[in-house]
Amino acid sequence: MNPLAWLSHGRWLLYGALAAALVLAYFAWADHIGDKREAQVVARYAKQAKDADDKRAAVAPPIAAKQEAAQEKIRTVFKTIFKEVPTYVSINDCPMSPGFRVFHDAAANGEVPDASRIADAAAVPAPDVANTTAANYQVCHANSARLTDLQAWVRAQQEIK
Repeated sequence: MNPLAWLSHGRWLLYGALAAALVLAYFAWADHIGDKREAQVVARYAKQAKDADDKRAAVAPPIAAKQEAAQEKIRTVFKTIFKEVPTYVSINDCPMSPGFRVFHDAAANGEVPDASRIADAAAVPAPDVANTTAANYQVCHANSARLTDLQAWVRAQQEIK
């Protein structure tokens, strides 16, 4: 038997194919292991994201309940205030000038008052001024309470790790 027979032409192809198959098998195995590790990492991050979402969701209901209670208190207080307007402001009290109405409406809309509109404006009865002022303050207090609770919600969200 020839000791160099394993080097014959047909055997080189066999050995090359075997080496290529081993290399391909290694890369397939390595790819499978990489996919498996990637899936584990994705699953771990998904669990962390779900836990964080659950913690964030738990923060909102107490703040929302507090917000609703504050808004109800504001509505109740201002309902009482509106009932008391006739006690403090009489229909016979001095009405506000047409210029006041133009000025107030422009300021409420965030506009510069137009002096030419004064001629078309009517005087404003004092109770109407009182009701409008109280309504504006009611909105202001409601917005202030919403902002305070929004700030509390943001701080609570920032504390979640």
